[in-house]
Amino acid sequence: MSQDDLNEKTPEPQPIEGQQPDAQLSLQTDTSTPRSAPGMKRLAVIGLAVSLVALAVAAQYYVRTVRDEPQISSPYMCYECGYIETIKLKPGAPALETCPKCQRSTFRPAYKCDQCGTLAVLNEYRGLEPPTKCPKCGAEIKHGE
Repeated sequence: MSQDDLNEKTPEPQPIEGQQPDAQLSLQTDTSTPRSAPGMKRLAVIGLAVSLVALAVAAQYYVRTVRDEPQISSPYMCYECGYIETIKLKPGAPALETCPKCQRSTFRPAYKCDQCGTLAVLNEYRGLEPPTKCPKCGAEIKHGE
């Protein structure tokens, strides 16, 4: 097939009613240009702003959920120097061991005596044999009481 045969078989575009043939040709031709550099910069700034807002919302959500986690308030006592402090720990957090006052590794959870209310560290935490006796009244102190 020759080029002349192709030209004969390809119909000429017909003008649309009410339009000039040049107008029809301009509709068929893509005259759009790529986005200008200022337009791209504007889109980049908008995208960055949206990303920063999303990041700020996520950070706020994280801070609120971490801060609002339940905490267990428990008295701790150093069985060497006698320092006592109520510590707030999140569930699953490791127990403290170093005394803030004397810096020894003898800071353990303390339990109240049912008889007199004196705090004492259980013998199990001190490396001694149970039962733990209250240093003030001599009553037995049990875990969880």
